[in-house]
Amino acid sequence: MGPYVTHDQARSYAYRWSEDGLAGICDAQQRLCLAFAFWIVDVVYAKAAPDDICVRLVARNRSGAPASLDVLPTLWFRNTWRWGDGTAKPLLRHEDGAIAAEHETLGRYLLCGDGAPEPLFCDNEPNARRLWNEAGPPFPKDGIGDHVVHGGRP
Repeated sequence: MGPYVTHDQARSYAYRWSEDGLAGICDAQQRLCLAFAFWIVDVVYAKAAPDDICVRLVARNRSGAPASLDVLPTLWFRNTWRWGDGTAKPLLRHEDGAIAAEHETLGRYLLCGDGAPEPLFCDNEPNARRLWNEAGPPFPKDGIGDHVVHGGRP
């Protein structure tokens, strides 16, 4: 078998090449990325300025049965700090109802939205326990999926 992984394994690997998500957007070097983890939606991006982007998302239940929909906007930094070249690990944190994203060369950005969403955080690190049966970070990349699907800690 080549260097490929199964779909089930892919959720546990760190984002290295901006390979996950729907209707994603990123900076020119793919350092900070935003995408959505769901299907059957319309996403429109509009720029007010080079560093001010508005996202309009419309989700419709096309089924005949009523159902709830959990929307997971997913913001991450491309995992380049593990390459061993001295790159500093960037920071994502909850701050005054928004998500603050800070990077040594990009600077600081805020992700804001309507409503009162529950912020969930994990490290963009591989799930070493699941992939290689080794110790790893307490909140690996697939931690949010585990929380939403199985009720685990994010």
